[in-house]
Amino acid sequence: MRRELRVAIKLGLYAGLVGVLFALPTLSGAYRVWSALAGPTAWPEIVENAVPAVLFAAIGGLAARRNLSPSVLGFVVGLMYGGMQGLALYLIAAATPYKTALADRLWQAWVAAGRPASLTARTLVEAPILHPSPTAYIGGDMVQMAVVGVIAGIIGAALVRRTPGPSSDQAGYRSNPPR
Repeated sequence: MRRELRVAIKLGLYAGLVGVLFALPTLSGAYRVWSALAGPTAWPEIVENAVPAVLFAAIGGLAARRNLSPSVLGFVVGLMYGGMQGLALYLIAAATPYKTALADRLWQAWVAAGRPASLTARTLVEAPILHPSPTAYIGGDMVQMAVVGVIAGIIGAALVRRTPGPSSDQAGYRSNPPR
C-alpha cells in the first residue's frame, strides 16, 4: 500500500497540472458565459471530461502492469486531480473582477436563450459567480474525480494483461539447485 500511495502521489501531481490547464479558459468571462449556456454537450466540456477519464484509465492499466491496485491509484490520483483543478477554479472565480457585470451578462444570456426567468433561476445562475464556494469547487471536484478515477482505473486495468507475479521458482526457491 505504501508503494501504491507513493506512485499515486507522484502521478497525481502530474495529472493535477492537466486539471489546472483545463481551468485556465475560465479566466475569460465570455468563455464562462458561453460554457454555462452551451451546457455539457459543448465540445470543450466533452474534452474536459474525456481527457481525465482516459488519463485515469491509462493509470489503471499502468497499475495493473506493475501489480498495483488500480482502484487505489485511480482514487488518489482522482482526488489530487480534482483538488488541484477545483482549487484553480475557485481561485479564478474568487479573483474575477467585475463579478456583478459578469453575473448580469450571464443572466441576460440565460433569458435570451429561452430559459426560465424566475427569481430562483436567477439566484442559481448568479450565485456561483457572486459568491464562489470553496466547498463546491474543491470538494465537488475532488469527489467527482475520485469516483471517475476509481471507475476508469478499474476499466483501464481490465483492458491490459497483468504481468505474472513471482512464482516459487522466481522467488529464489529452486527445486533443482545449480551444480
